[in-house]
Amino acid sequence: MHRMTLARALGIVGVLAVGCAAMRAATYEGERLVFALVLGVHALGLLGTILRRARDPAWLGFSLLGGLVFVVITTDWFDGRSGHNSLPISGLAEAAYKIPHPPPEVPIVDGVRLVTEPDKVSASDRALKAFEQHKIRLEEYSERLRHVGAMADLLFSVVAALAGVALGPWLAPVPTPPIPAGEGPDC
Repeated sequence: MHRMTLARALGIVGVLAVGCAAMRAATYEGERLVFALVLGVHALGLLGTILRRARDPAWLGFSLLGGLVFVVITTDWFDGRSGHNSLPISGLAEAAYKIPHPPPEVPIVDGVRLVTEPDKVSASDRALKAFEQHKIRLEEYSERLRHVGAMADLLFSVVAALAGVALGPWLAPVPTPPIPAGEGPDC
């Protein structure tokens, strides 16, 4: 039976903690950091699978399930976009991010809410400038949401790998040596 050591558990918790901290900032650099950490975790899992498969089949499940989710996320097999496929977990993370970080408010200039782009001929310079600044803030907010979703999906691949630990012994059971006659529990 496989038992996770304290060092392994703390390592995984550390990766997830750094990932969650990076999600709070929601920047490109944070997304790259999470990508590198998750790639390192899956590389260690693959190394563990190669070196310890015969003695510890949990590594096989870790690498198989975590690697499969990682490949699905980082390839363009499904929607044609290169680099990231969204899983349902990214939508949940984006919704959770919106709670403490609501989208920017639509500006009000001269008592008028600028919902659509103002007419460039009749609008005041203040209204045009306010609307342009609002568009820039909305684009930045949308970009942060995209980073949060991408990081959530990457961290989900680590969680899936942990679930794969339970799958490993089922995929590649370790044969138990036969008990010699006269040494069993019935003797």
